[in-house]
Amino acid sequence: MSTTTDFLNNVPGPPSAEERAYSAGLFESITDRLSQFAPAYDWVSLAILIWMMTNVGWSVQLAGWGDLPSVIPTLLFGTFAAFVVSKLNFNWFLTIVYAIGLGFFVVLWQGTAQASGGDPFARSIDGFARFSSWITAAQSGGISTDTVPFALMFMTASWIVGYGVTALTFKFRTPWLPTVLLALVILTNLSYRHGEHEHTFFLFLVGGIALFAHLTTVKRIERWRNQGIEYSRHLAWSTVQEGLLFALPIVLLSALLPIWEPRSEQVHDTWDIFRAPFYALQEPANRLLAGVDGPGGSELFGTPSQTMAFGGSIELTDEPLMWIRSKYVLPYAGRVYQQYSSEGWLTDPNTRVEASPRSALTLAPTELERERISQVYVPLVDTSTVVPVGAVFSVDRETTVQVLNPLEWRVPLTGSVSGISELPADLRDLAFAVRFALGDLVPIDSFQSTRLRNQNLVEPELVEEVLTALRAADSTGEEQIVTRVEIDENDPDAVEEKFETILLPLSSESRQVEWDQISIEIVTESQGGLATRLDIERASPIQQVGVRLSEEISKDDTFSIQTFVSLASDDQLNEAGSDYPTWITDRYLQLPNSLPEQVGLLASQIIRDAGAETPFEKAEAIKALLRQQEYSLEIQGPEFGVDGIFYFLFQTQSEPCSSVEPNCDSSKIKGYSQYFGSSGAVLLRSVGVPARFVAGWGSGEYVPDAGLFLIRDEDRHGWTQVYFPEYGWIDYEMTPGDQTIDRGRLSPSIAGGDPFAAGGIGAAEDDPDFIQDIADLERLARESREAGGQFPISDDEVTSDQFVFPWRPFAWLGGVVGLAAVMMLIWRLSLRGMDAPTRAYARMNRVASVLGIKRRPNETALEFAEILGERALAASEHANYIALEYQRQIYAGASERGDEEDERAKDLDRAWRRVARALIAYRIRQIGGIGPELGEGRGT
Repeated sequence: MSTTTDFLNNVPGPPSAEERAYSAGLFESITDRLSQFAPAYDWVSLAILIWMMTNVGWSVQLAGWGDLPSVIPTLLFGTFAAFVVSKLNFNWFLTIVYAIGLGFFVVLWQGTAQASGGDPFARSIDGFARFSSWITAAQSGGISTDTVPFALMFMTASWIVGYGVTALTFKFRTPWLPTVLLALVILTNLSYRHGEHEHTFFLFLVGGIALFAHLTTVKRIERWRNQGIEYSRHLAWSTVQEGLLFALPIVLLSALLPIWEPRSEQVHDTWDIFRAPFYALQEPANRLLAGVDGPGGSELFGTPSQTMAFGGSIELTDEPLMWIRSKYVLPYAGRVYQQYSSEGWLTDPNTRVEASPRSALTLAPTELERERISQVYVPLVDTSTVVPVGAVFSVDRETTVQVLNPLEWRVPLTGSVSGISELPADLRDLAFAVRFALGDLVPIDSFQSTRLRNQNLVEPELVEEVLTALRAADSTGEEQIVTRVEIDENDPDAVEEKFETILLPLSSESRQVEWDQISIEIVTESQGGLATRLDIERASPIQQVGVRLSEEISKDDTFSIQTFVSLASDDQLNEAGSDYPTWITDRYLQLPNSLPEQVGLLASQIIRDAGAETPFEKAEAIKALLRQQEYSLEIQGPEFGVDGIFYFLFQTQSEPCSSVEPNCDSSKIKGYSQYFGSSGAVLLRSVGVPARFVAGWGSGEYVPDAGLFLIRDEDRHGWTQVYFPEYGWIDYEMTPGDQTIDRGRLSPSIAGGDPFAAGGIGAAEDDPDFIQDIADLERLARESREAGGQFPISDDEVTSDQFVFPWRPFAWLGGVVGLAAVMMLIWRLSLRGMDAPTRAYARMNRVASVLGIKRRPNETALEFAEILGERALAASEHANYIALEYQRQIYAGASERGDEEDERAKDLDRAWRRVARALIAYRIRQIGGIGPELGEGRGT
């Protein structure tokens, strides 16, 4: 029987009265506990903020800021944390500790999700180590492809947004702060994806409008509660519902309306002024966040960045970029790189110089077999890019040309000599000769402490004497003797000590010190005036690494350039030899210490197997091996800490072939032009051949009907340039495929004659205008460097890679803010010593006076309050309250300080603020002719 009863009791059916009562009681218990922690309208505010934060985070994720963890949890953690602390009434110190401490753990937890380690603690340690390496790269000018530091910074920003916006919202109870601040975040994010993911903003707007309706009602409820006015407990939630019903049709209509962009140049220029600090951060961001795939990418036909980092798979489109008319089939360089690091390529420090139309932008080459030609460009997109960089002789428009700064070396006269060994050979010999000579002339006392043994500081005159003797020894071929006499002037019995050193010639048949090409500055310490180091700079010809039009031109506009192309034959290059100028070997044999040994061994093996002896044969051998490999845009890219060239040459064999190459040999090296061109340059440097990497565009597709070359986005390309004495830089195509670089290959439209000829180079050499242009360019570059990167001709132009802060608008803004701060200070000081009613009445009078409503001398406080109420109905109640309290204070005297008096002071403070808002709204309505507020007659 009991079994049957139990079975029947467990049969599903409608809940019993007891179950319904228990559920209702549990719900009420939870509701009561939540209400005790915070009123219902605050929970509604929190729910709306969560909705808005979620849409902001969703927008960020859709924009594609690299392979980041979702920022939504961090935003919501920050939102809920700020809500909780706003109800606990912590003092300001505990609030700051709470926000920073909890934020620290949340950021580490979320930001190190991609770090190495099996648990959050291990990942946090790895994240710290990576962030430290990132800071080192930032300080040293290196490249970072690590995404973990960016994730940490992104999560930190997310926490600040989530916590800060929520804390401000519950402190001031205003919908403006969260709506405006979060709108700035989401609109800035969406600006990188114009026309995409706007639905996140429309959904965000729904929450914003609902928050406005809700918080406005909450303020009224608080006012009614203070005045003892009854209201429905469901009023706050009903206003949210009404706000949503009001918001949905507006947002839906906005989503369906077409979007257009304003074309006001003045607005655009003004906006650019305020965005200038962010533009200045673009190059550092490209260098330090190279592993992050930004949402917007670079402009479609833009000059390549000064940083070219190794990455993974890429996509190219068939978007047309430019028409080019050219006599020869050529590649078009957009950027020239000098410095290789394991993460990618960097352009050496350079200076920007403005150049007028048709002025010489570089030296007319003295190399053999060079022909000057004209090329005409018709952009199909708005652009300021000029190609081919490195060989642009002149442009028919105003341009900004980037020229390399002379190389500089700092040689310490004391301390470790480890850095000296990395100098060029001739300067290394010079540095050691100076150090040894100074050691002979100023010997270190063996009884001195260890701390002083590395501080062999000497007078700059003695260093100058040693340098002069070295120069004399080199010019005469004979040894020079430098002596130094020392006597202790404080000791009358001291014996004169004499020290000397013998300086031998530094130059030999195999190595020459070009004294006329180097300048040496002796740097002294600020206090004692003793010499601490030598700053050595070697002069070099103008080397062009970037050219841009001073003003962007629109599509279908045209400009023309003159350039020099090489027509040297293979036999001529093979006989060029290896007598390289020092300004070439200084830069273009550089390799980092981090380059794995296997890369150099592979280069030597390639040369040995090919039996190559001359630089030309070495270049051809490396080219032959690389062009036998496989082309693929779908490689994974190097892992964190792996050298890019090592990854390409030794690890891509294990990756699958490209999906578009069915006949691919998976056992071969795979990659795209950036890797092939970079490997060619690095392998050649490893065997002593100067080379560099160039990024730009290939020769494109020849269109017979137009007689022009069409350059598309898919023609983006990278290749190697090899230096040959007397012939200069020669383009080398290292990437496998149909594309080749054949020197002297004519355009298919050329059928006899030379319709594009621009004249022989001899005419330019003898042209006084050309000579003056080059002199001006060299002078301006030098003056720009000496001026700290500022162009010496015009104060309004920025001509260096260094950011020149747009101080004028910010100075005006700072002046306005400063004036406002001073006025507020004066306002507060003038109210000091007043009791609460008098202070509130004085404030109300001042606000009314500023808005043109002055109290007449014969008006009492209550009469003046009634006039204010007639002007602005919303001010009536609060103005009368202030006037009554003011009169009571005058006639009854000051009350004793207590809890009731403190509460009255707070009420008076709130009252005068509401009077001020009502009067400002009245004046705005009056100016705009909007009409009186509801229930209000128009005052006179």
